[in-house]
Amino acid sequence: MDDIEKLIDDLELCHHKAERHVELIIAAIGSGSTDKGSGTRQAGSRHPAEDTWQKAIDFLCAWLDGDMSRVADCNVGDHPPEYLAGLLGEHTPLKDWQVSQIVRKLKAASRMYPDVEYREMVEYPEAYADAKEFRDITVATIINDTKNGEPAEISLGAMIDHLQPCNWGFLDNFQSVLHAINGHLELIRPFAAHARNLCWSPIANKMRSIASTLREFCGDGSGEPVDSAVLERLGEKTETKVDLARRLERKLSDAFAHSGLPPELETLRHRLEALEAVRAPNVELKAFFFPWCDFFYGSIEHWVRGGIEIDCNKGRRRAGIGILNSELRVCGVDYDLDGPSLFGVLPNEDAVVAVMEAFAAKGLGAAVEAFENLGGKRPGGVSDSV
Repeated sequence: MDDIEKLIDDLELCHHKAERHVELIIAAIGSGSTDKGSGTRQAGSRHPAEDTWQKAIDFLCAWLDGDMSRVADCNVGDHPPEYLAGLLGEHTPLKDWQVSQIVRKLKAASRMYPDVEYREMVEYPEAYADAKEFRDITVATIINDTKNGEPAEISLGAMIDHLQPCNWGFLDNFQSVLHAINGHLELIRPFAAHARNLCWSPIANKMRSIASTLREFCGDGSGEPVDSAVLERLGEKTETKVDLARRLERKLSDAFAHSGLPPELETLRHRLEALEAVRAPNVELKAFFFPWCDFFYGSIEHWVRGGIEIDCNKGRRRAGIGILNSELRVCGVDYDLDGPSLFGVLPNEDAVVAVMEAFAAKGLGAAVEAFENLGGKRPGGVSDSV
């Protein structure tokens, strides 16, 4: 039991492999034992994410050296080096120092460079006596951000200090830091660090579902939807299993207490979660800080408080829901068809639920038909074609 307790206590839900770690813990609770934990990684194994981290380091070093040709084909995630270089802009002594700090941070935090150490600028100012001016400017540069959907601030120094490559949001964080170094002090993507903005993690909704399932297993359920596969892996209830399940449930519930959604969308989220069509294996419901459907409305600044997204077939069909000017707006697309086809305003929450149920169960055509039958109104000047 002690080794499973340690797995739960050591669980970092901001880690890019957190979902897999939770699955392993559930399996361990069910079986009563585990061979996982610190030091159990196979020697010489390498996660694909480490290649991304190395490419980020290579890009930054090439930018500092002024020789981008050596990373011409070295995308960092989906972003080509010329795009990232554009975020940084022209060289200045301050920028060069800040970028060198990112290089040192990534090398140290990735553990791929055991001889490299990094001292946090905010916490250890005395470590920067030889670069006091640059350090002070960096720490004093304040970025406008959001935290769990509400306005917040963070310093550029803190962003670099907390740029963890193992974080689920590393690629977005990386872009945000580069953009901030170039003087853009309004973040489009909320900065994710440790528990900060964990509500926007792509696994957040699934972790809430697992938490409600663990409550049900322990006898503490309240009629919330449960994941039958998790109950099956847990097996027959025992006192020890209940103690471990409660320990894991508390950790998940505390971490994902905030959905980041406007209060007006919270009830809607719960209603959608309960739909059989939305709980199908090929459908994923997410709270999202910056719904992709904003581009159909041209009102980016109004979406930073978050919206709801339904993702079908691993991104082949997607629908977004948000509030703009007190209106419930929806948008849907099927990437196997041409162009956007579902977009506009629905009169009430019931209509949104019906349209999204049709979208999840039957596809875009059914959603468009439901939208029109339920009094949906489209903005002018956009194609109605399916």
